[in-house]
Amino acid sequence: MQNKVSSFDGTSLPRTQSIDLINSIAKRAVWDTNLSPELFLSIIRGEVSLEWPTRAFCVARLLECASWYDVVKIIPPREVCLLWPDAERYARVNGIKRGMEYACRVLQ
Repeated sequence: MQNKVSSFDGTSLPRTQSIDLINSIAKRAVWDTNLSPELFLSIIRGEVSLEWPTRAFCVARLLECASWYDVVKIIPPREVCLLWPDAERYARVNGIKRGMEYACRVLQ
């Protein structure tokens, strides 16, 4: 039996995702850091707070390293939008910034 973890699909209803899938998404974001995928995910979800990297930095990194569809498997879209004002300064890709501005406008 495969391990499962609860995550969100953009609605208020949780759905089950494979831990392997979630970890593979996180691994793409932490490949050049000393963070484990598990710690990265805990920071993203607000379960752990560090001086560095901050939750805002981790959200920006996740947005740059994963598709929107993968991001919302880890954190609900409305929560991403709530975190976006702090995360925006860490986003390096203009396309991500424009996409988030659009997504957050639509989700309001």
